[in-house]
Amino acid sequence: MTIVEMRRRHTEWNISQNPSDIIIERKGQKREGGKIVNINETLDPQRMRVFVSGGSENVVVETIGERQIDRYYRLLASWDADIQAGTEVKDSLVHNGQRYEVKSVNLQSINGYAVGKQCLIERVL
Repeated sequence: MTIVEMRRRHTEWNISQNPSDIIIERKGQKREGGKIVNINETLDPQRMRVFVSGGSENVVVETIGERQIDRYYRLLASWDADIQAGTEVKDSLVHNGQRYEVKSVNLQSINGYAVGKQCLIERVL
């Protein structure tokens, strides 16, 4: 077993400790054939883990216009999970009746190979 396989197994084990089947809703735009095409799709369920970062249950709420957000949540996904965050594409999800938006996706790698993805997600209150 290579170090990459071992790290991928570690990520999968960590997800399996509190897994959720997450359905991503993707909205945005992409370039296709010289034009911009709108995206509005629902992806197949993927097994991921949502967790509170920093070990704190304290809620920090910010008001942006009419929207309140809570920034204490993260998401752990396998190396090949289809999840995106950027200026042209916005992924969102519902977990335990709460809506979250994906703000960033950080690829975890070793020796140049992806072994997992850690995402910053915001709970929309």
